[in-house]
Amino acid sequence: MSEPVIRRPLRCIQCGYDLEGLSARGACPECGRDIVASLASNLDLTATDRAPAPDARRVAWALFLATAGALAGSARLPEFAASAAAAELAATAARGLPLLLDKTAAVLHIVGLAGAATGLIALTFVLPRRDERRVLRIRVLGCVGFALWLALSVATPNAIGLTATALPAGMVLLALSPLLRELGPRSRVYRDRETAKQRVDELLLALGIAGVASACAEFAAQDSSNETTVALLRLVAAASAALVLIGLGYLATNAYWILRSVLNPEPTLSEVLGTSDSGSNHSA
Repeated sequence: MSEPVIRRPLRCIQCGYDLEGLSARGACPECGRDIVASLASNLDLTATDRAPAPDARRVAWALFLATAGALAGSARLPEFAASAAAAELAATAARGLPLLLDKTAAVLHIVGLAGAATGLIALTFVLPRRDERRVLRIRVLGCVGFALWLALSVATPNAIGLTATALPAGMVLLALSPLLRELGPRSRVYRDRETAKQRVDELLLALGIAGVASACAEFAAQDSSNETTVALLRLVAAASAALVLIGLGYLATNAYWILRSVLNPEPTLSEVLGTSDSGSNHSA
């Protein structure tokens, strides 16, 4: 009976020994670790037929740059916090701390502008042009979203401007969702690490809560008797916005793993395993 043999370079997960040419049912001659464990760790055992699309690399780059741009574009939130803190401390604290906060806000302003511009460029020029209505919707929705985001990021952030940013941010997330569904199954890390995933619908919910709570706070602030309500609404908006920031961080991380898997796909079991007969024939 033919033995399954490792026919491609495969490193032992314990000592790094190259297991090529050894029986898959055996153990590493260097450390004694079962070769099956190295197969399970190094290979994408659950992958189905994944013939790469001709433009998969460009789609993966567009997805990664757009998610990274969305994360960087959200720098206007901490920028607003830093600017507000500097204004509050200007009259009570030494000049050093307000000046530091002002400089921090200026750096975050540049980061936010660069992020929105990066996302716009990614979906305009990097995303491949396909004759598909779905891709056209992604491009239009995402580009309009990032263009609005960039326009809002030019001005110094205020509560009304941050509230308005919820709309283009939501448009961007809706545009990126189909790209995640298209390329996500190609990444074992993306498929397996359920706890590290950030669902787009959850991000949209948190974004909606932040935008509505912030808008209601601004409306309620017109009446001075609503101070407690305004404070509570702003707290809800701030907490939801923080969740959005964390979620965008997860999203950018997942997009990185997807990009990595597209550029350097893990071999499947059928690509690595041969038989002792095929190995001998190959040697001959």
